[in-house]
This record gives sequence, structure tokens and C-alpha cells, in this order.
Amino acid sequence: MNAGSRTAIGQGIGIVCTGINYASFPEHGHPPAKEILLLDGIFSDESGDYSAGTYFRNPHMGQHTPFVEAETLIWVKAG
Repeated sequence: MNAGSRTAIGQGIGIVCTGINYASFPEHGHPPAKEILLLDGIFSDESGDYSAGTYFRNPHMGQHTPFVEAETLIWVKAG
């Protein structure tokens, strides 16, 4: 996986499992709410660091500035 890349591993309607490697994303909102389950690695934003097994929900129109410092695998459900 290239630095800053995201690769969809499996997906369905509103659901994606993706690998993220050495990436940061500008502050953004989530028009639909998003649920995230961290499968491997450490996912961070301005609220803290989340390790494998952590589940969190970004509410409708919630803002955050996420980043990862090493390869990370997340499961995301939008809506």
C-alpha cells in the first residue's frame, strides 16, 4: 500500500472495510453519520488515539481531523 493510500477490501451498500497507510485527512464532516470499528493499528484524531477493537460513531455533520501513523485497518458503515 502506498503512503496515504486507502484500499477497499470488501464493500456493500454503505459499508466498507479499508486499509489506510501513513495518511492524514483535512478536517471534514460526515453528512451521514459514520460508525467505525478499528480492526488493526491505531487511528487518531483531535480527541485521542483509538486501538484495535475500539468502536466509535461520528454523528451526522460531526467534524474531525483523522490521521494514522502506520498501516491501519478500519470497518466503516455510513448512514
